[in-house]
Amino acid sequence: MPTEVSRDEILRLRKGDRATEKRVFERLFNRVVSACCHYTPDRMKAEDAAAIAFIKAFTILDRFVWHHEGSFYAWIRRIAIREALYEMRKDRCFLALHDGFSADESWHVRADFKLDAALALELLEKLNPITKAVFLLINLEGFSHAECAETLGISESNSKQLLRRGRIKLIGLLENTSNKKNGKLGS
Repeated sequence: MPTEVSRDEILRLRKGDRATEKRVFERLFNRVVSACCHYTPDRMKAEDAAAIAFIKAFTILDRFVWHHEGSFYAWIRRIAIREALYEMRKDRCFLALHDGFSADESWHVRADFKLDAALALELLEKLNPITKAVFLLINLEGFSHAECAETLGISESNSKQLLRRGRIKLIGLLENTSNKKNGKLGS
């Protein structure tokens, strides 16, 4: 079964074809939930955000602009992520805005450090929720700082600061992990 939505399916969705809605939902739901899991603390909330996103997407389908086969998934994923972030804000999961970094800290990246996906996800989980959300929206979803700020209900400068803090913390965690693997004492 293909995982993308065809132009023909979009036309059927716009006509209100419930069978096509069901097929598209079943085909994309788990992928959308996986995207939401990066932004919400538990799978149930991610599933809720994804379900709400499908309802919204099918309701406002006239706003969708076809570009290519992957564009519908990208569009609904963006709606779902915004919904997951909205739910987090509503649940007050973004309480800790300060994670202990000073404005004058410097950092560097070791170019020879290789990172696997499992370690990357483990390290991302160590960021506080809002820093993680900013980091993922900018680096994974391709949001601008203005879009990120609007989505999270923060200022653009706060988005930039949180991204910087997230990078600094991740680099520190990576270096600590690297030092442990090489038998050195980490900081």
